[in-house]
Amino acid sequence: MRQALEQAKKGRLHILEAMYACIDAPRAEMKPQTPRMVSIEIDREFIGAIIGPGGKIIQEMQRETGTNINIEEVGDKGVVSIYAKEKESCDAALAKIKGIVSVPEIGEEYDAVVKSIMPYGAFMEFLPGKQGLLHISE
Repeated sequence: MRQALEQAKKGRLHILEAMYACIDAPRAEMKPQTPRMVSIEIDREFIGAIIGPGGKIIQEMQRETGTNINIEEVGDKGVVSIYAKEKESCDAALAKIKGIVSVPEIGEEYDAVVKSIMPYGAFMEFLPGKQGLLHISE
């Protein structure tokens, strides 16, 4: 038994040396086609906003990005796990979720889409699901 284990150890070390000869360090970034799993923590208050009424928002997000999204409530936080077949899908779902959970900051500039125009100004959507009034004087 000892002889077999010693032989296996020598074989493993030989294989590792051959691998190090080809590439001495792991790649900084995985290939784009590599399946991904990303987890982020969010405030518990945003769980409902990500899921949406009857699961409408999360289902639409999964359909558009081709990902599977799982949300768990852990203590006073929410843990959002995104499973994707490639980097592009994972990044798209992550961007949508970050857009939902982001909190606007005073003084920041945002690109916005005009949603409706009123005599006193325009209602702008500057983050997904977040609108604000741009007064006519602005």
